[in-house]
Amino acid sequence: MSDKVFNKKIFAYIVAVVLSVFCFLPCLCLVEAEEQPSEAPTVYAADVSVTQGSGTYIYVYAKNFADVSGLDLFVRYDTSAFTLGRATKGSFISSALCDVNAETAGEIRLSYVSVDGVSGDGLILTVLLYSESEAEIKDYKVDIIVGDCYDSGLNSVAVSASGCKITVKEKQQITETVTFYSRYEDVTKRKGDEVALSFYTYNSHGFASADFEINFDDEMLALKSVSLGESLKNTDSATFSVNDKTDGYVKISYAALSAAPSYVTVLEISFTVIGDKDGQTQIEFISSALYNSDLTAYNGSKSIVTVNTEEIPSVIVYPKISLKAHSVTYSEVELDIFAEKDTLLAAGDFFVEFNAEEYECVDIVKIFDGSMIVGNTAFKAGMARLSFIYEDGISGDTAIARLRFKVLAPCETKSEFSISGSKITDKDFNEQIVEYVGTTIVVPHDFSNEFTTDEQPTCDTSGSKSHHCSRCAAVKDVTEIDALGHEYIHHEAKAPTCVEIGWKAYDTCSRCNYTTYEEIKAKGHTKAVAVEENRIEATCLEKGQYDSVVYCSVCNEELSREKKIIEALGHDYIHHKAKAPTCVEIGWEAYDTCSRCDYTTYKEISEKGHTKAAAVEENKIEATCLEDGHYDSVIYCSVCNEELSREEKTIEALGHEYGEWIVDLEPTVSAEGREYRKCLRCEHREERSVEKLKNDDEELSGCFGTLDLTSIVMIVAIMLICGVFVKVKSRKSNR
Repeated sequence: MSDKVFNKKIFAYIVAVVLSVFCFLPCLCLVEAEEQPSEAPTVYAADVSVTQGSGTYIYVYAKNFADVSGLDLFVRYDTSAFTLGRATKGSFISSALCDVNAETAGEIRLSYVSVDGVSGDGLILTVLLYSESEAEIKDYKVDIIVGDCYDSGLNSVAVSASGCKITVKEKQQITETVTFYSRYEDVTKRKGDEVALSFYTYNSHGFASADFEINFDDEMLALKSVSLGESLKNTDSATFSVNDKTDGYVKISYAALSAAPSYVTVLEISFTVIGDKDGQTQIEFISSALYNSDLTAYNGSKSIVTVNTEEIPSVIVYPKISLKAHSVTYSEVELDIFAEKDTLLAAGDFFVEFNAEEYECVDIVKIFDGSMIVGNTAFKAGMARLSFIYEDGISGDTAIARLRFKVLAPCETKSEFSISGSKITDKDFNEQIVEYVGTTIVVPHDFSNEFTTDEQPTCDTSGSKSHHCSRCAAVKDVTEIDALGHEYIHHEAKAPTCVEIGWKAYDTCSRCNYTTYEEIKAKGHTKAVAVEENRIEATCLEKGQYDSVVYCSVCNEELSREKKIIEALGHDYIHHKAKAPTCVEIGWEAYDTCSRCDYTTYKEISEKGHTKAAAVEENKIEATCLEDGHYDSVIYCSVCNEELSREEKTIEALGHEYGEWIVDLEPTVSAEGREYRKCLRCEHREERSVEKLKNDDEELSGCFGTLDLTSIVMIVAIMLICGVFVKVKSRKSNR
């Protein structure tokens, strides 16, 4: 075969390969697009580690669930190395009907059913395992097996499962133990009761750090509050954190620079009973990771509190429709038909029975807005009927109608009013069972508010009074009216005067002629020493005068009056020194005044006025990072130092001045890290996330992960072409 013929065959072969690739490429792409599966639902758990004799949590997660309505899941562990603490359903399936069964040793079975189906990712099971204190130090396998699984259409769903391993590590050899005790009042509890308890130790060995864990049955108890003991909180530089996000579990981590007191309450916790059944539930306290300030380790201990519970006895109580007195008088009675909210009343017929000889129903009144009342006051002798309709149904305790009765019975008549009904329904026309409650009315008297005097009292004899009923002869509050006695009017004694008679002190009665009056004769006038009146004092320049008067020393009647003259006084001089003027005050020259009149030689000198000094700063408040500062710019007089002006000036806020970024949480392949920096002035903290670390496998897959099927086929084709040319070349060389 010549080279030319061979080359033509090779060329034809290459063309055929290339054409085949391009012809079948769309079909291959279509197949790939059609067959590329969505991400399959998975159940998995992450690897964990635990020291001998301590506990660890295994969290089982669901991923890529789509409309999974039913699932059976099995978790199996090595019973030679672990004992089960507890197993609870996760928040991802909180709305589903769920059962967690751990009756088989070494196996936990989770089964759930959800009408609406479960979709997405989340926690479905939490398992607490305790490592045996003598467990072999190695890795132990935990198997997760998925049983039956189906969607809301009862179609089978394939779910893959991935177990995990537990690495058991050697426990630290510790000889000393801190023993903790519980403090709890052992009283049987019912649903809604509070369970309060605390944990303490008599010998803390001076621990400076510890972990405290609480396990409880979250189907019986709900956490109400949890707090670290006050003595631990007040220890030097104490810090602690509380993690109560996991159902039925609380963890408190504590650390300080100094030792805890020897006797110390470490934890106070309270729960609300949410279960309603007879039995017992336990609250488990576990202490671990105890170290003193020298990092000497101590064994922790457990303390278990058993809470006895009892079921609340069930009582069937039907909602009531009752008669209640709105108003009761001697002439009229108003009764309200009152429906409790749980009747859900939307419609019904009601019958009110009474004694027709004692009462007459005169009106039925609607008192509930939006309702309709049809009433018959004389449906039968001694019976009123009404029909009630309210489309939406009542939602609260409601008075639905008012019946008004005319009173025919005499006072003090006791009468029974009863109520019954039929066709009682809610807004959806469901028949309601209710309890009917009547009422008893006693006709009251029409007693007057005012007393009526039955017998008038006198000064010497008693009387009586009472309240009278307007409808009958009944009286009440009969009260004796004391004898009035004399209503004394006391008259003060009056001494006789020079010209008038007097009398001794005496009494009279306002109602009769009783008196003790005795008269005293007049005495005549007696002259007293003369006195000055109407005095006008002499001034510096004018004379004065006064009257000299003589009065009777007994009755003070004026007996004589004579005018007297007072000579002028002349000026009484007072000398005043000169005063120099100031910035704001006037001055004067030396001058004289008179002490008795307004005589003066005063001459005024005008004030000088202020002289401004340089402005000074006062009340200065420095600016901070976020807030402006300010100060007062003040000008004083340079002579008298008086403030002339004051103006407030603003100092603008400085803004934050940050230091270097500090890594707070290192990033990993699966989680971002975190770093922060603080302001050098105010300690303000700013945080930001740090990108996850790159995975070497992901980088490798990234080199080819972006190639589509077309590119791969083209590469294969080119490689085939290159192989053909190499083969041809080798043949030529052999020739």
